[in-house]
Amino acid sequence: MLPDEARSALDRWLAVHDEVAPGVIEGLYAVGSLALDDWQPRSDIDIVAFTADPATDDDAVLLREAHDVATAELDRSIDGPRLAWGDVTVAPISLHRPWSLDGEFRHDGDCFEINPITWYTLAVHGVAVRGPDPAALGVVTDVDDRRMFVRDNVGTYWKQVAETINAAADDPERSQFDAEVTEWCVLGIARMFATYRTGRVFSKSAAGEYLVSEAPEYGPLVDHVLAIRQAPEALEPVDRATAAATAALLDRVVFTITG
Repeated sequence: MLPDEARSALDRWLAVHDEVAPGVIEGLYAVGSLALDDWQPRSDIDIVAFTADPATDDDAVLLREAHDVATAELDRSIDGPRLAWGDVTVAPISLHRPWSLDGEFRHDGDCFEINPITWYTLAVHGVAVRGPDPAALGVVTDVDDRRMFVRDNVGTYWKQVAETINAAADDPERSQFDAEVTEWCVLGIARMFATYRTGRVFSKSAAGEYLVSEAPEYGPLVDHVLAIRQAPEALEPVDRATAAATAALLDRVVFTITG
């Protein structure tokens, strides 16, 4: 069961697409935090949408127009790839498809969300807004693919994040650090750790709890960032000790996964 606010937004998104691009969107599934029971009203909504066949350039023009109308009307981002049904019946590869991120619509082969984590979330946790049950889609899910994806992502993207946070924590001119960035770093790397260890996909909050179950010394840090996640607008910037603990966690997980 989707939260009313999210369901209303998805229903309106579909209605706009049906008006502007009639017949193009055949399926719509909620993924991300919404499917993983960890959605916050301030969060964007992650989706996987389906067209009958790979979208043509003409389809993409209509989908862009519909996306822009829906984004302006809803005042929130509903983002993700617009795939063909057959795309998920094979392991994810780079595909030239329409997609959006942070409200920006694109039609190219650079969609990061076409990956084994998205495939697994759709197959196991996806919520059908339009279309058959996700179990009937024949989505390919391979645990080795997920672990390899996590290893590659941690060894590149998250390693760079760790370097950035370490540099900030070591800066003698700084005494305060952004609370939401801290929350994003701690729970984001916890998700990588949890998936690498178990093969499953976790929400941010569940990943934080898993991290503490494996490494209890991170309990205070995880409690802090979970509180930020619940009410980010009510909390002060974090201090240097918290930033240093975040940097140490990032370093530890990067080393644990990549060696």
